[in-house]
Amino acid sequence: MLIVIEIATAITMLGLGLYFWSCVKARKYLSQLLADESKLKQIITIMGKDAIIREAETVQPSGSSFGENIEVSLYSGIKAIDKTSNVLLVAVISLVVASYFMGSTYLIINDCIAIATYFFPIRESAKNRVVTDVQSAVLIIYKWNTIDLKKCRKYCTEHDKLKILYKLVNRL
Repeated sequence: MLIVIEIATAITMLGLGLYFWSCVKARKYLSQLLADESKLKQIITIMGKDAIIREAETVQPSGSSFGENIEVSLYSGIKAIDKTSNVLLVAVISLVVASYFMGSTYLIINDCIAIATYFFPIRESAKNRVVTDVQSAVLIIYKWNTIDLKKCRKYCTEHDKLKILYKLVNRL
């Protein structure tokens, strides 16, 4: 019976570990994506120039500025992912504690599984969340650029993470 429980625990640890590490890696993925001109071009191409122009018409600054909107767009998703990773971390720790009570062999197996899941690539769902946030930033930058080119350029060029994205959106 203990073996069946351990198999269930190991499978659960594998799933939780994969999602936990994907959440942890999402912030780095956003930074890499914003620094990768070819991937950003691909995102903008997929969005389509006409769709960007049409959807950007509905964008309005909420809060104090478009700049704040860009920050919220890019980092609200990351904050949500961070909260999810905290919940997953509690679940992983709970499984480790449960494994401890099952015996040292089970503890070692589940610890190894939790550590091994770090080496798997980031899940597509986490990547998609980050890409969605970048798409929102594209719309905001496009709209702001049409309303106040100087302020938009100044803001985006002062923030290193936005320089490439601004350059590509400005070409539309």
